[in-house]
Amino acid sequence: MTDMSLDEISDSNSLTGYDITNNQDQDTPSQRISYSSANSHDITTANQCNVPTSKLYNDSQKLKFSDEESLINWLCTRPDLIAQAQSLLKTSSDKTEVSILEQFDKETITNLVIEQCKLLFLRTQNPTKKIRETLIKKITPSMDFISREFKMLNKKTCEYFDNFRHTFNKDMAALAKDLLVKHCDPTDENIEQFVAGRVWRQKLIKYLEASDYSEFKKSLSSLKSLENFVGESLKIHVDHLIAASGRNYVNELDLDLDNTELFSDE
Repeated sequence: MTDMSLDEISDSNSLTGYDITNNQDQDTPSQRISYSSANSHDITTANQCNVPTSKLYNDSQKLKFSDEESLINWLCTRPDLIAQAQSLLKTSSDKTEVSILEQFDKETITNLVIEQCKLLFLRTQNPTKKIRETLIKKITPSMDFISREFKMLNKKTCEYFDNFRHTFNKDMAALAKDLLVKHCDPTDENIEQFVAGRVWRQKLIKYLEASDYSEFKKSLSSLKSLENFVGESLKIHVDHLIAASGRNYVNELDLDLDNTELFSDE
């Protein structure tokens, strides 16, 4: 039986399925030699895969396969191509997690950063520059740390924590005023009772919402630590308000008569 080329097989069976096509119209002499050499290797391997040798001859640059099985049988003759495909798939998989964040727009990345900063605020209210930079690197691992975008994100994290601290202190000052209405000179026990329950959670609600609170609340030690943090912060503000309310700032002025003008220039 005379072997047929793939084009002849395609014409006789009206195949229209899978094809691999080179854009050039004709083979150059060097390309023909390359195909011939490859086919010699393929014929040897084909016997192990039960692939008809007629399917391995391809004097043109167009390969056609009637179905997936034909394509798979042909690939059995080209382990080098299979190895290349596996290598590309592995490389692509390794880069997926790194590159997925790079596909996000700037607003999405910024939102991710601010949400993570809220979580970090529950652990430390004044993180160092190194901690903030490390957090950004974990969120956008492929971003160059000397790039303009990275520096902008780092600047934003600093602004976020400034805002977090300002808002928290403002809330504590208001809470201290409410407590002093009930107790003019509150004890530590009064303060602990005052912040217990919902009070301390309300002051940290926007940070707690950034976490999986259903899981977080299972850690009783973590909840107690946050409650103590709010309680200690409230004590500082209470002491400050008490001291300020009974303080006579005029008595602290230096009113030395030698430096006092008896008459105004006006």
